[in-house]
Amino acid sequence: MHVASLEVRALRPLERAAVERLGSALFAPYGDYAAALHDWLRSPSVRTVVVADQGSPVGFAMVSSVQGKGYLLGIGVADGYRRVGLGKRLLEAALEQARSKRKRWGISWVDLDVAEDNTAAVALFEGAGFFRLKTGAERYKGGQAVVTMRRRLV
Repeated sequence: MHVASLEVRALRPLERAAVERLGSALFAPYGDYAAALHDWLRSPSVRTVVVADQGSPVGFAMVSSVQGKGYLLGIGVADGYRRVGLGKRLLEAALEQARSKRKRWGISWVDLDVAEDNTAAVALFEGAGFFRLKTGAERYKGGQAVVTMRRRLV
């Protein structure tokens, strides 16, 4: 795998099923996200970016406006593709999607939820300028404490 050659781009309709499978597998420790992923991937108000290796998605990020707030719905990178900068590239691309929709969506911040014990993801988000709003008020279905984080878009 040559990471620099992996392109981050908008989701193609034929890739939805592959991203659903990938996301369901990656998010399984936190609950059953199959139905949510199915709906998000087909919603015109959700922007999804992917990174593909030889045409097959190996990572994705989804951003939307939820109740007047920008929200990173999900981000994930397949095993074997982690720790090489793909998460950072996907996060940057998702934030760019949110910035491009900022006026239309009426948002100036992006929020996200992440499991407190997902230290790699927490570090990724903190490194991208997100700060913690609250920790532990909610729990994922797997019992992990939820950390809510926020970042200004501009």
